[in-house]
Amino acid sequence: MRFERGIGQLMADSEDWEARFVVLEDGMVVPADAYRLLLNLEDRGFTLEQEGTSTLRVRPSDRLTAADCVQLRRWKWHLLMLLRYCHAPARVAQDVRH
Repeated sequence: MRFERGIGQLMADSEDWEARFVVLEDGMVVPADAYRLLLNLEDRGFTLEQEGTSTLRVRPSDRLTAADCVQLRRWKWHLLMLLRYCHAPARVAQDVRH
């Protein structure tokens, strides 16, 4: 399942520090850099999956750049949170209806 594109809104019209965050449909706030990284990786053909409670799998891993790996380490916990949000039962049910 890919991350739904229309559910986040950048807070670009706010103060500078607030412009660094994305507000998701249910009000959850995440760093804009983590949000953009997830979308960028998916657009480049990568799949991201959570395994267990703390493992982030990105495939195909052999196509990741050194810069990708740095960003993945930096934003790992936020990416896991975004994946859990995307796969929450209410979200999955909503995606099926659309």
